[in-house]
Amino acid sequence: FISASPACLKLVGYPTLAALEQSRELFREPEKRAEELETVRRVGKVESFPLAVTSGNGATLQVRDSALFLGNSILGIFFDVTGLAAANAELKDALQVQELLNDGMMTSAKLLHRTQGAAIRSLARLAEYRDPETGTHLQRICEYTRLLALQVHLRAPFSFRVTPEYANDISVSSMLHDIGKVS
Repeated sequence: FISASPACLKLVGYPTLAALEQSRELFREPEKRAEELETVRRVGKVESFPLAVTSGNGATLQVRDSALFLGNSILGIFFDVTGLAAANAELKDALQVQELLNDGMMTSAKLLHRTQGAAIRSLARLAEYRDPETGTHLQRICEYTRLLALQVHLRAPFSFRVTPEYANDISVSSMLHDIGKVS
């Protein structure tokens, strides 16, 4: 370092340029710093190069360095992104938790859907016991309602949409249209 602004010294936590120069462990990953310097020499500049530096109090800072090759010197600017990196890590963790919760909810919803279908079929069978003619009648009604709902889905004559899944639900639910026969 030939020079460092007061803002840079404050950022990295060293009181003076001499104190900064005495620190041989400023860059946590010296090989990455060497890679950056090689890129600056080859290309003439780098923009937003990620580096980890050790502050004067031993804390690790995540910085983005933008540097420019000028004659025999490299002019660089550090941007502290430690808070941004921490927030990004927290967001990634929260996203993973959210994905796990979503998977759990989808599994629960599928189980609930299957349970509802089984309950509806059980109630419909109860109506069959009262009227033997009801059995084939229920199968026909289910198929009719499924076909009608699919046509509504395909033709979309209304402002609302009917999905194929909804058509299936209507078909299963139609089994209960004669449930009053049980009483």
